[in-house]
Amino acid sequence: MATKFGMVVGQMIPAEAFDDEVSASLVPLGCFIAQSDCLVCGDPAYVDAGVNLSPVQPGMWHAYAVKCDFGLFDSNNRISDLIVCHAGAVPLCDLSIGKIDALPWETTELVCGVDSGMAGFYCRETIPGGVGREWFEDWYGRVCSITDGSDLSGITGDVHGPVGAVSSAGWGDGAYGIAVMLSPDTKEAVALRLSFIDRSNGVKDVSCVPESPPSVTYSPMPKAGTPMHHPKDGNSMDESDLGVPASGA
Repeated sequence: MATKFGMVVGQMIPAEAFDDEVSASLVPLGCFIAQSDCLVCGDPAYVDAGVNLSPVQPGMWHAYAVKCDFGLFDSNNRISDLIVCHAGAVPLCDLSIGKIDALPWETTELVCGVDSGMAGFYCRETIPGGVGREWFEDWYGRVCSITDGSDLSGITGDVHGPVGAVSSAGWGDGAYGIAVMLSPDTKEAVALRLSFIDRSNGVKDVSCVPESPPSVTYSPMPKAGTPMHHPKDGNSMDESDLGVPASGA
Protein backbone atom coordinates (compact mmCIF):
# COMPACT_ATOMS: atom_id res chain seq x y z
CA MET A 1 0.00 0.00 0.00
CA ALA A 2 1.41 3.39 -0.94
CA THR A 3 1.14 6.42 1.34
CA LYS A 4 1.73 10.10 0.70
CA PHE A 5 5.21 9.78 2.23
CA GLY A 6 6.49 6.44 1.02
CA MET A 7 5.94 2.75 0.51
CA VAL A 8 4.54 0.88 3.48
CA VAL A 9 3.71 -2.79 3.51
CA GLY A 10 1.74 -4.69 6.11
CA GLN A 11 0.30 -2.73 9.01
CA MET A 12 -0.81 0.48 7.26
CA ILE A 13 -4.45 1.15 8.23
CA PRO A 14 -5.99 4.50 7.21
CA ALA A 15 -7.45 6.51 10.05
CA GLU A 16 -10.71 6.96 8.14
CA ALA A 17 -11.42 3.24 8.65
CA PHE A 18 -12.43 3.90 12.26
CA ASP A 19 -15.88 5.02 13.37
CA ASP A 20 -14.63 7.01 16.38
CA GLU A 21 -12.82 10.31 15.92
CA VAL A 22 -9.08 9.75 15.87
CA SER A 23 -6.97 12.42 17.56
CA ALA A 24 -3.25 12.97 17.18
CA SER A 25 -0.69 14.93 19.17
CA LEU A 26 2.90 15.92 18.47
CA VAL A 27 5.31 14.68 21.15
CA PRO A 28 8.77 16.36 21.38
CA LEU A 29 11.24 13.64 22.36
CA GLY A 30 14.50 15.53 22.75
CA CYS A 31 17.75 15.95 20.86
CA PHE A 32 20.90 14.10 19.91
CA ILE A 33 24.12 15.05 18.13
CA ALA A 34 25.25 13.34 14.93
CA GLN A 35 28.95 13.91 14.32
CA SER A 36 29.15 11.86 11.14
CA ASP A 37 27.16 12.18 7.91
CA CYS A 38 25.27 8.89 8.41
CA LEU A 39 22.17 7.92 10.37
CA VAL A 40 20.87 4.36 10.51
CA CYS A 41 17.17 3.50 10.37
CA GLY A 42 16.11 0.14 11.72
CA ASP A 43 14.56 -2.17 14.26
CA PRO A 44 16.50 -1.84 17.54
CA ALA A 45 16.60 -5.63 17.79
CA TYR A 46 18.75 -5.61 14.63
CA VAL A 47 20.29 -2.16 14.94
CA ASP A 48 23.59 -3.19 13.34
CA ALA A 49 21.70 -4.40 10.26
CA GLY A 50 19.66 -1.25 9.63
CA VAL A 51 19.45 0.98 6.56
CA ASN A 52 22.36 3.43 6.24
CA LEU A 53 21.10 6.93 5.36
CA SER A 54 23.85 9.13 3.95
CA PRO A 55 24.70 11.90 3.52
CA VAL A 56 22.86 13.55 6.37
CA GLN A 57 23.83 16.93 7.81
CA PRO A 58 25.94 16.51 10.96
CA GLY A 59 24.99 18.45 14.07
CA MET A 60 22.09 18.62 16.47
CA TRP A 61 18.91 16.77 15.52
CA HIS A 62 15.48 17.09 17.14
CA ALA A 63 13.13 14.12 17.37
CA TYR A 64 9.32 14.07 17.42
CA ALA A 65 6.63 11.41 17.44
CA VAL A 66 2.99 11.68 16.38
CA LYS A 67 0.84 9.82 18.91
CA CYS A 68 -2.70 8.82 17.90
CA ASP A 69 -5.69 7.98 20.10
CA PHE A 70 -8.13 5.63 18.36
CA GLY A 71 -10.81 5.89 21.05
CA LEU A 72 -12.95 2.84 21.75
CA PHE A 73 -11.43 0.89 18.87
CA ASP A 74 -8.13 0.48 20.69
CA SER A 75 -7.35 1.01 24.37
CA ASN A 76 -3.72 1.84 23.60
CA ASN A 77 -2.32 4.94 21.94
CA ARG A 78 -0.29 4.29 18.79
CA ILE A 79 2.66 6.08 17.18
CA SER A 80 1.83 6.98 13.59
CA ASP A 81 5.09 8.76 12.71
CA LEU A 82 8.65 9.13 13.98
CA ILE A 83 10.42 12.25 12.70
CA VAL A 84 13.96 13.55 13.17
CA CYS A 85 15.05 16.93 11.81
CA HIS A 86 18.26 18.96 11.85
CA ALA A 87 18.11 21.96 14.17
CA GLY A 88 19.16 24.36 11.42
CA ALA A 89 16.70 23.13 8.81
CA VAL A 90 13.21 23.21 10.32
CA PRO A 91 11.74 26.22 12.18
CA LEU A 92 10.92 24.89 15.65
CA CYS A 93 8.66 27.78 16.76
CA ASP A 94 5.00 26.76 16.79
CA LEU A 95 5.84 23.44 15.19
CA SER A 96 2.75 21.32 14.57
CA ILE A 97 1.76 18.10 12.85
CA GLY A 98 0.37 20.14 9.95
CA LYS A 99 3.65 22.01 9.50
CA ILE A 100 5.60 18.76 9.58
CA ASP A 101 3.23 17.23 7.02
CA ALA A 102 3.73 20.29 4.78
CA LEU A 103 7.52 19.95 4.62
CA PRO A 104 8.89 19.03 1.16
CA TRP A 105 9.16 15.31 1.82
CA GLU A 106 10.53 13.08 -0.91
CA THR A 107 9.41 9.48 -1.26
CA THR A 108 12.20 6.91 -1.29
CA GLU A 109 12.35 3.22 -2.09
CA LEU A 110 14.07 2.55 1.24
CA VAL A 111 12.15 0.39 3.71
CA CYS A 112 12.63 -0.17 7.43
CA GLY A 113 11.77 -3.73 8.42
CA VAL A 114 10.20 -4.09 11.88
CA ASP A 115 10.12 -7.39 13.77
CA SER A 116 10.14 -6.25 17.42
CA GLY A 117 7.32 -3.70 17.15
CA MET A 118 9.86 -0.85 17.42
CA ALA A 119 11.92 1.28 15.04
CA GLY A 120 14.28 4.22 15.21
CA PHE A 121 16.99 6.46 13.79
CA TYR A 122 20.51 6.12 15.24
CA CYS A 123 23.90 7.82 14.83
CA ARG A 124 26.07 5.47 12.81
CA GLU A 125 29.22 6.33 14.77
CA THR A 126 27.63 5.26 18.08
CA ILE A 127 26.80 1.70 17.00
CA PRO A 128 29.54 -0.42 18.60
CA GLY A 129 31.67 -2.32 16.10
CA GLY A 130 33.41 -5.64 16.35
CA VAL A 131 32.00 -9.03 17.22
CA GLY A 132 31.25 -8.41 20.90
CA ARG A 133 27.69 -7.49 21.86
CA GLU A 134 28.07 -7.19 25.62
CA TRP A 135 26.43 -3.77 25.40
CA PHE A 136 23.29 -5.00 23.65
CA GLU A 137 21.25 -6.48 26.52
CA ASP A 138 21.32 -3.34 28.68
CA TRP A 139 20.78 -1.03 25.71
CA TYR A 140 17.89 -3.04 24.27
CA GLY A 141 16.28 -3.30 27.71
CA ARG A 142 16.43 0.50 27.97
CA VAL A 143 14.86 0.87 24.51
CA CYS A 144 12.00 -1.43 25.54
CA SER A 145 11.38 0.62 28.67
CA ILE A 146 11.27 3.80 26.54
CA THR A 147 8.68 2.41 24.12
CA ASP A 148 6.65 0.96 27.01
CA GLY A 149 6.44 4.44 28.59
CA SER A 150 3.59 6.91 28.30
CA ASP A 151 5.07 8.59 25.20
CA LEU A 152 5.80 5.23 23.49
CA SER A 153 8.99 6.86 22.19
CA GLY A 154 12.11 8.71 23.28
CA ILE A 155 15.86 9.31 23.00
CA THR A 156 18.27 6.40 23.37
CA GLY A 157 21.81 6.56 24.68
CA ASP A 158 21.67 7.01 28.45
CA VAL A 159 23.25 3.55 28.59
CA HIS A 160 26.14 2.43 26.36
CA GLY A 161 24.94 1.75 22.84
CA PRO A 162 23.50 3.47 19.77
CA VAL A 163 22.24 7.03 20.25
CA GLY A 164 19.18 8.40 18.47
CA ALA A 165 15.39 8.31 18.60
CA VAL A 166 13.18 5.23 18.90
CA SER A 167 9.44 4.55 19.04
CA SER A 168 6.88 1.80 18.96
CA ALA A 169 5.82 1.06 15.39
CA GLY A 170 2.13 1.80 14.88
CA TRP A 171 0.19 -1.46 14.96
CA GLY A 172 3.36 -3.54 15.10
CA ASP A 173 5.59 -5.46 12.75
CA GLY A 174 5.81 -4.72 9.04
CA ALA A 175 7.90 -2.88 6.47
CA TYR A 176 7.67 0.90 6.60
CA GLY A 177 8.81 3.51 4.10
CA ILE A 178 11.46 6.13 4.86
CA ALA A 179 10.84 9.68 3.63
CA VAL A 180 13.51 12.36 3.39
CA MET A 181 13.78 16.14 3.17
CA LEU A 182 16.93 17.39 1.46
CA SER A 183 18.80 20.65 1.88
CA PRO A 184 18.42 22.62 -1.39
CA ASP A 185 22.01 23.83 -1.01
CA THR A 186 24.01 20.78 0.07
CA LYS A 187 21.60 17.98 -0.95
CA GLU A 188 22.18 16.43 2.47
CA ALA A 189 19.23 14.95 4.33
CA VAL A 190 18.02 17.41 6.96
CA ALA A 191 14.83 15.61 8.01
CA LEU A 192 13.79 11.94 8.02
CA ARG A 193 10.45 10.33 8.64
CA LEU A 194 9.02 6.87 9.31
CA SER A 195 5.23 6.62 8.84
CA PHE A 196 3.48 3.66 10.46
CA ILE A 197 -0.19 4.71 10.17
CA ASP A 198 -1.82 6.64 7.31
CA ARG A 199 -3.23 9.88 8.75
CA SER A 200 -4.27 11.37 5.41
CA ASN A 201 -7.93 11.46 6.46
CA GLY A 202 -9.88 11.51 9.67
CA VAL A 203 -7.29 12.51 12.28
CA LYS A 204 -7.76 15.57 14.47
CA ASP A 205 -4.57 17.32 15.64
CA VAL A 206 -4.81 17.89 19.41
CA SER A 207 -1.18 18.88 19.94
CA CYS A 208 -0.16 21.45 22.50
CA VAL A 209 1.88 23.70 20.20
CA PRO A 210 4.94 25.21 21.93
CA GLU A 211 5.29 28.98 21.80
CA SER A 212 9.06 28.83 21.30
CA PRO A 213 11.67 26.32 20.10
CA PRO A 214 12.74 23.68 22.61
CA SER A 215 16.15 24.20 24.13
CA VAL A 216 18.50 21.69 25.69
CA THR A 217 21.63 21.68 27.78
CA TYR A 218 24.85 19.76 27.66
CA SER A 219 28.13 20.86 29.18
CA PRO A 220 31.01 20.31 28.68
CA MET A 221 31.34 19.67 24.95
CA PRO A 222 29.50 16.39 24.28
CA LYS A 223 31.19 13.35 22.82
CA ALA A 224 30.03 11.94 19.50
CA GLY A 225 26.41 10.88 19.67
CA THR A 226 25.81 12.23 23.18
CA PRO A 227 22.03 12.27 23.87
CA MET A 228 20.50 15.54 25.02
CA HIS A 229 17.09 15.76 26.55
CA HIS A 230 14.00 17.87 26.14
CA PRO A 231 13.51 21.14 28.08
CA LYS A 232 11.21 19.32 30.53
CA ASP A 233 14.56 18.74 32.27
CA GLY A 234 14.62 22.51 32.86
CA ASN A 235 17.85 23.21 30.98
CA SER A 236 18.91 25.33 28.04
CA MET A 237 21.79 25.48 25.60
CA ASP A 238 23.27 27.86 23.06
CA GLU A 239 23.54 25.97 19.76
CA SER A 240 26.66 27.94 18.88
CA ASP A 241 28.48 26.06 21.65
CA LEU A 242 28.07 22.88 19.62
CA GLY A 243 29.24 24.19 16.28
CA VAL A 244 25.73 23.63 14.94
CA PRO A 245 24.13 26.24 12.65
CA ALA A 246 21.49 28.19 14.52
CA SER A 247 17.92 27.67 13.36
CA GLY A 248 17.28 29.72 10.24
CA ALA A 249 21.00 30.20 9.55
